[in-house]
Amino acid sequence: MNIKSIFLAIIGVAVLGLYSCDSKRGKDISEYENAKTGDSLLFYFVQLRAHEYWENAEKDTSMRSEEARARFIKGIEKGFNSVKESDKDYNKGLQLGVQLGMNLLRFETMYDIEIDNSITIPSFLYGLRDGQHNQEFEYQEEFYSILNRLKSMQRARDHEKARQSLVDKAREHKMSKIADNLYYRISKKGEGSYPQYGQSAHVHVNFERADGHDIAVPSPGLITIGAQGIPEVLNSAYMRLNKGSVGQFITTAEALFGTRIYIMGMKPEDVLLLTITMNEIISPHALSTDSI
Repeated sequence: MNIKSIFLAIIGVAVLGLYSCDSKRGKDISEYENAKTGDSLLFYFVQLRAHEYWENAEKDTSMRSEEARARFIKGIEKGFNSVKESDKDYNKGLQLGVQLGMNLLRFETMYDIEIDNSITIPSFLYGLRDGQHNQEFEYQEEFYSILNRLKSMQRARDHEKARQSLVDKAREHKMSKIADNLYYRISKKGEGSYPQYGQSAHVHVNFERADGHDIAVPSPGLITIGAQGIPEVLNSAYMRLNKGSVGQFITTAEALFGTRIYIMGMKPEDVLLLTITMNEIISPHALSTDSI
């Protein structure tokens, strides 16, 4: 059994596994007769790609459905069958064509624009014509100029979405405004003075999405207000709480986590709900005394 045939067999079993009651798990490499080293290499390579699929499904839950996995498998099968063993130039073009198509779809989604795909091939014909000396730096400058303009426009749209989402959630939770990106409500009153910049405090923070889904962010514990790395929305939230008080705050994912939101699988306009308990406020003097 050669590499391509076992790959197609794996795909075929996987597709059947999505629809058949008898074979929902596909086949392990041990279940193939006379599997060779190359077959095993391919099998484990495919398993690693399958693992990547599940990792992506953690961020995009729509990928978890059987229907989505079936479409994914069909896409793999079609792409795999398009490769021609003895035509290196065709295969390179095929690979670039798929990458280009994916990039154009991503541009349309990310920047809310429409792209006329019919100009793709004429553009390549122009770039690959005889005697053409591609003006790389000029084209690169033009490309990034347009891309940066689109990013700027998208950021403005994201900020407006975030602002409106926050206003709507603030009304829903009957919260008061602290800043354009932060609203709050005190659920338990405390006592004494409120912390200021430079003071430390023991806090407990529960982070969740406004829809109630938890996010895997640990409570910070001991914090110093205004310290490097603490988002300004958190500084503002801490200073609204005195000892023993509990407050609920809403802000946007972007205001709280900045560019890390994309790694965390969130969008800039996602609204987050923070429940903060102010356990103890430590003055700078008390802190320095304790540390001696």
